[in-house]
Amino acid sequence: MLRVAWKGLLGHKLRFALTTLAVVLGVAFVVGSFVFTDTLGRAFDNLFTDAFAGSDVTVRATQELDELVAEPVRLPDDLLDEIEAVEGVDEAWGSVGGVVQVVNQSQPTGGFGPPTLALSWPETDRPGPFELRSGRRPEAPGEVVIDAALASDLDNPTSVELAFGGRPQQWTVVGVAGFGEQDSLGGAGFVLFELGVLQEQLDAVGKLDTIDVAAAPGVPVDELVERIGSVLPEGTEALTSQNVAQEQAAQFQEALGFFNTFLLVFAGISLFVSTFIIQNTFRIVVAQRTQELALLRAVGADGGQVTRMVLTEAAVVGLVASAIGLALGLGLAVAVRWLISGLGVSLPEGDLVVEPRTLLVAAAVGLAVTLISAVLPALRAARVPPVAAMRQAEPSGRESTGRPLVGLGLTLVGAAAVAVGLFVEQEVLTPITLVGAGVAVLFIGLAALSPLLARPAVAVLGGPLGAVSGIPGRLAERNARRSPRRTAATGAALMIGVALVTTSLVLAASFRATINEALEGTFTFDLAVAAAGFGPPTGGLDTTLGDELEALPEVGQLGSVKSSVAQSEDGETLFVAAVDPSLIDMLGVETVEGDLGDLGAGLVAVTEGAGPAMGDTVRLTFPAAGETDLEVVAVWQADQIQAEWLLTVAALEELSGVTDDTAIYLRLADGVDAAVGREAVEAVVEGYPQAQVLDQGELRQQAESGVNALLGLIFGLLGLAVIIALFGITNTLSLSVIERTRELGLLRAVGMSRSQVRRMVRWESVIIALFGTLLGAVVGIGFGWAVVRALAEDGLTSFAVPWVQIAMALVVAALAGVIAAIFPARRAARVDVLSAIAYE
Repeated sequence: MLRVAWKGLLGHKLRFALTTLAVVLGVAFVVGSFVFTDTLGRAFDNLFTDAFAGSDVTVRATQELDELVAEPVRLPDDLLDEIEAVEGVDEAWGSVGGVVQVVNQSQPTGGFGPPTLALSWPETDRPGPFELRSGRRPEAPGEVVIDAALASDLDNPTSVELAFGGRPQQWTVVGVAGFGEQDSLGGAGFVLFELGVLQEQLDAVGKLDTIDVAAAPGVPVDELVERIGSVLPEGTEALTSQNVAQEQAAQFQEALGFFNTFLLVFAGISLFVSTFIIQNTFRIVVAQRTQELALLRAVGADGGQVTRMVLTEAAVVGLVASAIGLALGLGLAVAVRWLISGLGVSLPEGDLVVEPRTLLVAAAVGLAVTLISAVLPALRAARVPPVAAMRQAEPSGRESTGRPLVGLGLTLVGAAAVAVGLFVEQEVLTPITLVGAGVAVLFIGLAALSPLLARPAVAVLGGPLGAVSGIPGRLAERNARRSPRRTAATGAALMIGVALVTTSLVLAASFRATINEALEGTFTFDLAVAAAGFGPPTGGLDTTLGDELEALPEVGQLGSVKSSVAQSEDGETLFVAAVDPSLIDMLGVETVEGDLGDLGAGLVAVTEGAGPAMGDTVRLTFPAAGETDLEVVAVWQADQIQAEWLLTVAALEELSGVTDDTAIYLRLADGVDAAVGREAVEAVVEGYPQAQVLDQGELRQQAESGVNALLGLIFGLLGLAVIIALFGITNTLSLSVIERTRELGLLRAVGMSRSQVRRMVRWESVIIALFGTLLGAVVGIGFGWAVVRALAEDGLTSFAVPWVQIAMALVVAALAGVIAAIFPARRAARVDVLSAIAYE
């Protein structure tokens, strides 16, 4: 039977190739994500290991809060003398760091790319992370060393204009360096200063971020860590530099980890779609080979042998798909790296890493998908009776009751999970988790029920074709309707892709509607001045900017927002904000309970749904003050303030150490023309390169641009799932042409022209594509509504359906159906009349 299976594959190379192609892309996504992650991991490990080569122990403040958004907790620099006095310490040196704005004349400033880091040059001759490419180290005020990537961007690489939150100053470039062999640090630029100079700029005189220690010869590093730890004050820790290197490498990988998550998610989607196509392909193949299988049964093969033969063919398809997918996955990993580099993120160089786990996963995924897809067709093949060899098999329009019952059961289970997530309050799972799980089950249930919908849907979609296309259109409609299971299975694959695209469109439209509703309904400010880039403290607005703006005669009312983070008792990072009282009206801050005017020392307001209630006492950990008990005196809500907790400005500055503003909002004075007022504001802001002026329309566009960028990435990946589904249509139609060879010959014999045959096959493809697209659009709108409802507490309050874009998707689906049918239609038109009549 193995030889029979092998000869069957070799005898039908086209069928074999089309079946294999269906699963290749899914395997490629899985392989690409693993190879990309493993390659990146090893490259960053090597990079940071080299960077810490001269250090054995690192001393720092205990890491508790998210450093990307929290003010750094620094060490007193007299701790350096205590550490140097520890037995076994050969040398110790301190460092400090922050963020600086580069006023780059060769390209506009601002944006949301990686920041530029301000770092101190290590005060040691030991190997360190920075390698001078040219020049010398900074030694005096006004001198800096810049990274090689920044040097290539500057118009004049001998000087650079830098701003530490306030107005920019001119600095002399005395050297160019790299982070090891890299021109920058993962896309983040760096500017190096003499330690004392940088401490002054960062308002950190007498403070250090870290202290690095080199062990004396013969002293074990672990033992030195314990000795140093014994003299450290509370709130500081000593770690091996190797552990710190691994931690920092992991942080960079985590920051880029969403690419890996995207790849794995869409690998699952691709494989899910592929399962429908492969199952449909094997089912058609088994139906076509009824006589062949019956003859095998007639000459002595039992049902088990026939089943094993079909599964063997599936296993070969899976292995071949895995091998091709592995090769494509390597190319995909390179493509993802190229894509990230195109976004301005510099990744360390390194050879592609293919772990044994990746090879096993590729083989397992390819085999699992094809074998699972082929099980039911294989079992059906085993039930072919020997007497079937004496007659020609015809497609059956009858459906067993088992499939609809299973589909109905899964649909009810999925619908129940969605309903519980939307309408039942429970603490085990979040609403969006339940809705997501329910949607996945609903997909499978609806796909199983789709044959019941295929006949009436095809009749409605194909009915007008008779009037438009005549006989080819009527025959196309009947061909699609007489085998509803085949039509449904082919359309279901497209349905999944279109449903996901439609859900994404609905979510994007709902985000835009929510943003527009918030800006148009509650905000009454004229202009906003926001930090360009990552925001505070990595790019906040100096308070002098607010003072200068408030002094303008064109400004009637002004207020600022400050923000930081805190940590709850269960370790959750919370966003905390403070607003000037004048902003309560301008930002549409709504008081649900209590009075925001009661806020003061030891008091806090929480957003509605955050958890604590009026009168509760909560314990939060802040960057500067540590653990602090606060009493809830108000419950509030505002869409523009991205925080759950609200303090007074004085309380936030004391607890978090934050002084910079996150954003400034203002109203123009009465009678001031909008253009004149903006010009005056921009004249002041021009001296602060880290700031940008936006009106409400530009704020809306900025918010929407983030949604559109994410949507573009999602569509690009979902488009591959749709492409797989279109391959499925091509595959099904090609096999259908083979199945109907005799029928096509008879049609040609009674006078149908080749062009009419081509049109018939094309119209059948269009009907299947429209069926899958319409079903997907309906399902996608429903799923989009469920997701929007589940995210209502997270601020997604408006539901919108982009009807024009969905209508365009229907048109594109019809065109895609025509494209998918090109090859099968040509094959059908070239059928030789006499040979076809004599077929089988």
